[in-house]
Amino acid sequence: LETARLSRRFLMDGTMFVHSARTSELLRYASDVGKMGTVDRVNADFSGRGDEEFFRSNVRVRKDGDPHGCVGDMGWYCIRAALVVFDA
Repeated sequence: LETARLSRRFLMDGTMFVHSARTSELLRYASDVGKMGTVDRVNADFSGRGDEEFFRSNVRVRKDGDPHGCVGDMGWYCIRAALVVFDA
């Protein structure tokens, strides 16, 4: 963020859940060792339902689409959740 500020640029995060009040509440709860103990692992799942057209043409399932496949888009939400919990 500091680099963006110094170069007069904006940092935009497309993973909007990290900015929600629900995430703040989750982090407040997760950081309370008396309630949860020490968090040392995060399990996260992401699922979606696609119709035939989705599986035929969506960039998320095409071999020539996102170079990281589903992790490049849908899996990112699970990765971001762990990063938020571990303040990374």
